[in-house]
Amino acid sequence: MAELDQKMAAQEQAHELKVHESLRGLSEREMIAMQAAKLAQGEGGGAAWAQVLVSGEAQKEKEQRLADELRHGAEVKDLLLKQASSVQGLMQAQLDRMEALAKQAMSATAEQQRSSGAAALYERSMDSMSRVAASRAEPTPVAAQVSVVPPATDGAASTQSCKSCSAPLRAGARFCAACGSAQTP
Repeated sequence: MAELDQKMAAQEQAHELKVHESLRGLSEREMIAMQAAKLAQGEGGGAAWAQVLVSGEAQKEKEQRLADELRHGAEVKDLLLKQASSVQGLMQAQLDRMEALAKQAMSATAEQQRSSGAAALYERSMDSMSRVAASRAEPTPVAAQVSVVPPATDGAASTQSCKSCSAPLRAGARFCAACGSAQTP
């Protein structure tokens, strides 16, 4: 019996080698057809073949979808990078333009402030100079020295006199009536 089993194993091995030899040089579809014929002869017959075929086709479709998705993802990534670069260039151009406009506005404002500030300073200077010139052109009001001494209220004569012009002062006067200088009590 062992001898019979060995012969059967040797025949199966020889058959397998023949099958492998026959598969060499065949396309993938032809190999699948040969395997399907072998499966159809075994248990489950055509159902086992259909299941193998469907699982193989499903795997191929899955791999194809994955490859398509990867290719599509790479295309989208490239497109987004190009768009991002384009948008970045546009934004940089807009920023440069805004910076130039801001500099122009600041220069114009500074120039306007300088000219309006200079005009206002010129006006104030001219006004001050005209007041100085007018004050020098007018004669300085001088109060005439009065030698009349007001009568004393209590009968005593006033002994106070201005420290600037020596004019006689009323008792308790804060300013000289002749020269206008302030008097300290």
